[in-house]
Amino acid sequence: MIGKKTVWILDTGIKMTYLTCGPEDGIPLLLIHGATDSRISWSQVAPKLADAGFRCYIPELRGHGKTDKPEAGEEGYTAEMHCADVLNLMDKLEVEKFIPVGHSLGSLIAQEIMITAPERVERGVLISSSTKMGGNPTLDWILQGDGTDFLGVRGYDEEQKIPDDFIKSWTETTNEDENFCKAIYEHASSLPYADWYNIFGGCSTFDSTDRLSGVTCPVDIIWGSADVFFSQEDEEQLQKALSNAEVNFCPIEGASHNIHWDSAETCEAVASEIIRFAGESTL
Repeated sequence: MIGKKTVWILDTGIKMTYLTCGPEDGIPLLLIHGATDSRISWSQVAPKLADAGFRCYIPELRGHGKTDKPEAGEEGYTAEMHCADVLNLMDKLEVEKFIPVGHSLGSLIAQEIMITAPERVERGVLISSSTKMGGNPTLDWILQGDGTDFLGVRGYDEEQKIPDDFIKSWTETTNEDENFCKAIYEHASSLPYADWYNIFGGCSTFDSTDRLSGVTCPVDIIWGSADVFFSQEDEEQLQKALSNAEVNFCPIEGASHNIHWDSAETCEAVASEIIRFAGESTL
């Protein structure tokens, strides 16, 4: 990805790595990646956004990429922690108002931003999102395993390593770019063992159901019909919870949970939708 990589020491106590691309005077987009991802996950979409004139800010969340990975204890890295990190980053960069574009875990953080700092947000994009994580079957499987082939993210304390077969399955994609697929896998496989619980355990308590009514800015929801993490029912509940927002729902047929680094066709569809929706901004 063409862009500039920089590190900031945040007031939240961590060093955060982030990437920028696009014209400095473009509408600012904060691209927030998902669990176990990194800035690499936006490398198919961000150049298209930059070419369309948007200014992209792409942080690597705590526990990910080159950003610090502090001990987190039983609580893990919560959406509130991530929210505080990225808001402080935007403070450091003197970007007062922006459009958060979050995928999966990143979409939970984007929700948290819209709820707790509405004055910073003109509109928001939620990709592969949900109002809550507790009781999600896929998250339960990641945390607890199935007792046979996979023992969960805390089931390998003796080895201190998540099985490679799981990581390969977790990062599997229909993306046609072999270098991209390799980079996605290598990043996930490089994560410290403890990070897997910190990341997934931290988001397990997230529930915005009763708070999203406070969001009044326009919201775009992008979802793939083949998403194994969040169901169509999850998307319907999300739209219902955003009761005081102007909501646009954009389903993409056949796309997976990792819709923005799926095939070239779905990457193009996601980029085009973000460009359309963010292009209506008054920023």
